Amino acid sequence: MNNNKNKKIDAKLGTPERFGYAWNIASKITEINEIQFLNWTKVIKNKKFWSGKTILDAGCGIGRNTYWPMRYGAESAELFDMDDRTLKAAKKNLKEYNKVSIKKLSIYEIPYKNKFDISFSIGVVHHLEFPEKAIDKLVQATKPGGKVLIWLYGYENMEIYVYVLNPIRKILFSKAPLGLVRFMSYIPTFFLYIYIHLGITKLEYFKLLKKLSFIQIQQIIFDQMLPKTAKYYKKKEALNLLNHPDLHEHKIEWVNQCSWSVMASKK
Repeated sequence: MNNNKNKKIDAKLGTPERFGYAWNIASKITEINEIQFLNWTKVIKNKKFWSGKTILDAGCGIGRNTYWPMRYGAESAELFDMDDRTLKAAKKNLKEYNKVSIKKLSIYEIPYKNKFDISFSIGVVHHLEFPEKAIDKLVQATKPGGKVLIWLYGYENMEIYVYVLNPIRKILFSKAPLGLVRFMSYIPTFFLYIYIHLGITKLEYFKLLKKLSFIQIQQIIFDQMLPKTAKYYKKKEALNLLNHPDLHEHKIEWVNQCSWSVMASKK
């Protein structure tokens, strides 16, 4: 299956457009985004790693996952997404950095070869119909000796969501008008907000959510309700995604006891 067909399928699924709607509402980068970024890139143990690096951010959203590496001293960044509203927000958030290039592009269309010190895709691959083809493109874009990093939804500790809530999301919300989905997102947000402040669960993810405002939690819930496709990876499945002939030295970290940060080096 060629890249154009992959792109058309994802466009038909509508996920970029739906996330574009969400990012148009929540387009500012805040301090909590740094905590999230450091969690999602947990396989990288030190902020100094980013110093002097050339980076590729595949599926950049509002640019928050490029913003922090640039703050940490990255040399330059290329990033892309598929929704015009999202790209507009990313350009605004990263306007202080001269060596940042932002383009409208599908992850299946990455044209670069052996160019970047690190190519990453955070919160994107689990929404793709053809994740292996996206990984091929990330590997292609990375220099020998460079890194490929992805962050994925995890299956472990999310079984209730996978088997009960995710099917409801698919049936009721994945194709519903976005304004209606946003309105409906306040209902589960209300119950989740109460639940996490009662301190019933010890899950690390809920400890993080407890630091957020009601509106910030609502944005996360809204984000979860939007996509047409969402896959939850077991640890072995997450590692297998980077089981590419040109990659080795695999590392994986469990993030907030409910997701995976995975990285490998290009041979």
